[in-house]
Amino acid sequence: MNRLNRIQVIFSLFITFLLVFFSSNANEKLFLKFIELSTFLTIVFYFFLVYIAVNAYLKNKLVGISLLFTVLFLPPNIFPQYKGELFPITYSVYIAYLLYLLNIKIFNNWKKRL
Repeated sequence: MNRLNRIQVIFSLFITFLLVFFSSNANEKLFLKFIELSTFLTIVFYFFLVYIAVNAYLKNKLVGISLLFTVLFLPPNIFPQYKGELFPITYSVYIAYLLYLLNIKIFNNWKKRL
């Protein structure tokens, strides 16, 4: 792993843990929650989303910030009045970004073959 990738991983892990800690209920025991499998899967899932957002931020600041902001739509404690209604926005924004990256790669391969 090169140095830039390590920094991205460490920064993504930091943001992921902040997001999980602040979005969890304050009255629950956080240390006991780490034993559960669902908490581990949540951390892994948030890590991948934040890592993609950090990579996007390095390429285009506006896209990276919007991807990071849409991660906030996933935990139900942040926007309780919209509980369960905002997660399709996050998924569709991330899918659109990943398809955009795939299309750029396909276009560059096509241009090289001409």
